[in-house]
Amino acid sequence: MLKGFVSEGGIRAPLIIAGKDVGGSGRISDAVTHIMDIPATILDVAGVSHPSTYHDKPVAPLQGRSLTPILSNKSDSVRGPSDWIGWELFGNRAVREGDWKLLWLCRPHGTGDWQLYDLKADPGETNDLAAVEVDVRDRLIRHWDTYAKANNVILPSTSPVCPD
Repeated sequence: MLKGFVSEGGIRAPLIIAGKDVGGSGRISDAVTHIMDIPATILDVAGVSHPSTYHDKPVAPLQGRSLTPILSNKSDSVRGPSDWIGWELFGNRAVREGDWKLLWLCRPHGTGDWQLYDLKADPGETNDLAAVEVDVRDRLIRHWDTYAKANNVILPSTSPVCPD
């Protein structure tokens, strides 16, 4: 389940950042970050605020977090244990909150249903806890619904990895 999937093998990617305000040399961080954090970081470093409008049309708010606290060695993370992020790709979808990850992989590569993993104990996503941790699963499903609505997610009826 490598690139092209929302499983851990598909979403974990290295990022190398250098610059005068980046603390430490050769430091490795295991902070949970997202591509949506890059625009927030660039604006923060540039000292520019995110516009609310452009040519009199509303601009979607930033969803990412500036990575400058991590880059300057002031913090190990920009997200707390109750902060969550969601994402989707080719009909597959996921939500992460702290060490919990809710994952939907379309058949034939996945179950075609929600799966729940404790990434601290199971970074390889091998032990589905959805039937055991029902409250956690349901809370993360609500997060997914919020994410999908906020981002106007349209799930395909068919896709290369999510057939009928």
